Amino acid sequence: MLTFVTDLLIREPEDVYVAWMLAFMVPYRDAPQAEAEPGKKQPPPTAAIIAREGIKATNKVCDVITASIRNRTEIAELVHVQSDRRRTQQQRGDRPVARDVLGMSIRRWGASWRSQLMFAMLADVADDPQATDSKTATEAG
Repeated sequence: MLTFVTDLLIREPEDVYVAWMLAFMVPYRDAPQAEAEPGKKQPPPTAAIIAREGIKATNKVCDVITASIRNRTEIAELVHVQSDRRRTQQQRGDRPVARDVLGMSIRRWGASWRSQLMFAMLADVADDPQATDSKTATEAG
């Protein structure tokens, strides 16, 4: 299973670098955010500021971190809904039909959607390490 996930989400050497940067930013996923005044542009998340100012990350990496943090909740909800829908459809013998929802979500997340999924998975593991039990690993292998 792990090989499949890395093959899907990491396709270029630059993706490996971005994945490591995202892993470094997981502890800051819930850091307090600065609030923007009404009518003003929302400031970047704290993790993006830390990456930019602390380790001098490139604009591209900071943009991926910003998108990953802002879309994390939506990604988690979509994964939860899709897994529930798939389970229900398998019980009824139907085919999964939510490709349009997934496709539109990927389009909304932009070109860095693979990295954003990687961040969401890393954050989920950090939030609930018990969710990655050995049962899942043995079923995949």
